[in-house]
Order: sequence, then C-alpha cells, then structure tokens
Amino acid sequence: MEKSLKKDIIINRLPVVIYFILIFAALMVIISAVAPMSNHEPKTTDTYSDFSTGWLNCEESEASLNHLSGITVIHRTITAADCNKTLFFFAKTSNIKVFIDGVCQYRNNHFCSQFFGKTPGALFVNVLIPAKSDGKLLEIEIENPYKDDDSAKLDEMYIGDISDIIQFQQQKRFNSFCISFIIMVLGVVMLLLFIPLTRQKIVGIEFLNLGVTAFVSGLYLTTDGRYLQLVFGDAHIYHVIAETALRLSILPFLIFLSQMYESYSKRISAILCVIGEIAFAGCFYR
Repeated sequence: MEKSLKKDIIINRLPVVIYFILIFAALMVIISAVAPMSNHEPKTTDTYSDFSTGWLNCEESEASLNHLSGITVIHRTITAADCNKTLFFFAKTSNIKVFIDGVCQYRNNHFCSQFFGKTPGALFVNVLIPAKSDGKLLEIEIENPYKDDDSAKLDEMYIGDISDIIQFQQQKRFNSFCISFIIMVLGVVMLLLFIPLTRQKIVGIEFLNLGVTAFVSGLYLTTDGRYLQLVFGDAHIYHVIAETALRLSILPFLIFLSQMYESYSKRISAILCVIGEIAFAGCFYR
C-alpha cells in the first residue's frame, strides 16, 4: 500500500519535473545567446579612455553632466588623439544632439509625448569622430523637456574602440541581467505549473498571483537594467516596458498578500490597487 502511494506521488509529480527541466534548458539557451561573446575585459588604457572631463558650458566654465534641466549645451575642442574614434555615453531622460563645427552628427528619434514620454528614457549614444576633426568644436545639446525636473544627466562617457566599450559595458551588467531574467522565468514557471499543481491540490490561487508578481517584477528589472539596450540598441521600447511593468506589479502583489494573510485588509488592498492603476494610466496619458 505504501509503495503504491509513493509510486502515485512520483507519477503525479512527473509533469512538474518535466516542466522544470524544459524551462531550465530554455533559460540556459537564451542566456548563452545574449551573453557577451568574449570573457576577456579590455583594458581602459589600451582601446578607450574616460571622456567625461574637460567639458565647458556656454560661460566657458566647467560643465556639470548631472542633474540637468531645460536645454544645456556643452562643448570641447577635438584633439588629434580623439580623431577616428567613437564617442560613447549614456543619456538619461534627455533628447540628444551632437555637433562637430555646427554640423549635426547625431540626434535621437522623438516619440509620442502623450503616451510614451518626451524622451527615449535610457539612451546609449555613440558617434564616430571623423579623421580630420583636429581643432574642431565638439558640442552636445542635452534637452530635458520636463521643465521642473533636473533628472537628466550624461554618464559613462568614453572615447575609443566602440566594440570594446560596448563589450565592457555588457560584461559589467551581465550578472545583474541574469538574476533579473531568472526572476522573470521563475514567474513563468509558476504560471505554467499553476494548473497541474492546483489539480493535484498542492497549491491555491495565491500561487498564480505570486507567479504574476514574479514575472512582472522580473520583466521590469530585466528591461530597466540597460543590458538589452546595449545588445539590441533600441532603448525606447525597453524603457516603455520597464515603466509599464513597474506599475503593473502592484496589483498582483497586493492581491497575493490579501490571499495569504487572514488579517490583511482587503479594503486597503483594493484602494491601493485603484490608486496604483490610476497613477499608471495618468503617467502614460500626460
């Protein structure tokens, strides 16, 4: 009788084990596909160097690259050592234009300001400095269209070999990307296992809401970590996904808490859910 019961338990749990194996295998394939091609970390002094100092503002004083609001223009003179190299930097909450002697070399795409924001969000910019640019003026125009917000900034500015710069940036963020991606996959696993586990009366409805919470939170962390922007280049779509997922994670998490604890106030939970969704809708409408 006892042996028969153990055999039935093993048979019932077999689909769960198969799910875990298949999802883990898919996870490893995806991570290996987006992993940096090389494990070596290029030396900063060899192929690229820091380029965040030496910038001047319109008053010819040292320019600050943090906490920018409105329209800010910074500039510096290109030297012979800068020619035929790529300028790389990260821009937050900014529309960017790059000029060499007044000629526009780069500008980011503008998006629908009513639904998807007035800037690309987290944006990586790379601009090639032509070979015969020695002595010319390099200018960057940073526009923060959110008038009372000084959140715009330029960060991680380098000049040199673009492939080594991007590879270094990817390697620096890869571990955190993997952790975030695993959280998202665990949420998917919970969603896929919800039906077979509830049929066996192993878990309840709270398992579904926990899976949704893990998936949406992992989706936010994965798209907000800047790694995908470096790999695929299109920053705006990941910015929109991250902003959406951050707000959508509130509802399933509060529902999960209300199902787990008897003393949890469902009225407070409902009020917080409504406030969260109104804030979410308002953020994308303005």
